[in-house]
Amino acid sequence: MTDKRRVLVVDDEEVVLASVEKLLSKDDMVVDKVGDAETALQRLRESSFDVVITDLMMPKVDGLELLRRIRSDGHSVPTILITGYATIRIAMDALKAGAVEYLPKPFTRSELRGAIARALRRSALSSDVDGASALRPSHGPVDGVEGEGSTVYRLPEHTWLRIEGKGIVVVGMDCLFAQMIGRLLSIDMPSIDEFIEQGRACFMAVDREGISHFLCSPVSGKVISVNPGVNAEPNLVHEKPESEGWLIEVRPADLGRELKNLVPDSE
Repeated sequence: MTDKRRVLVVDDEEVVLASVEKLLSKDDMVVDKVGDAETALQRLRESSFDVVITDLMMPKVDGLELLRRIRSDGHSVPTILITGYATIRIAMDALKAGAVEYLPKPFTRSELRGAIARALRRSALSSDVDGASALRPSHGPVDGVEGEGSTVYRLPEHTWLRIEGKGIVVVGMDCLFAQMIGRLLSIDMPSIDEFIEQGRACFMAVDREGISHFLCSPVSGKVISVNPGVNAEPNLVHEKPESEGWLIEVRPADLGRELKNLVPDSE
């Protein structure tokens, strides 16, 4: 991220605005700070921005409603939601409303930097003619999977889950997330027998620019195996994210309840 990028940050807490500005200034970004949604919408009408970062809990108009108004006003600027009340329900609502990413507070510079990098790359893919045709939707069958075990559920633009039977599910990276991070230097995965939580980061992928990207699990449960192919060659995740590049197998803790928080491919 060598070019100067313009970022609009929306939060009613000055300390948060100052903190985000400090983090982004290290990447030589131009930051415009506002304290409420109405002012943010006015700034978007007056100027162009590369990314919008907005808090969820704000007076009068909250972050989700701001997201909806940004889209209804015809702005395609990628938007990141930040919140101190992170739940899988909030994550799903944010992604469905058009957010590229959601970040629970407190977040690190690394987490923010990765989210912005993905937001900028997604915008570039969407606006480029060739990239737009290659930009696959996050909804659709997992490659090369057929039969009874082929039902797939998604945490949009993050991960997919496939029910394998015998109380086991397979978890992998959504193809759009893979496109946004590109070629990898490494990927850190949870350990066997580790308990992971739905909507919480459990994978860290480092791209060729050295930027870390945190990937959230679509399910809570105990990890029972890790794909040895991805351990040997991390870029299987980039090249075949929804087939040979699967990540882990999990024994879910409460699959019936948690599936309600995900989006089935049939929708």
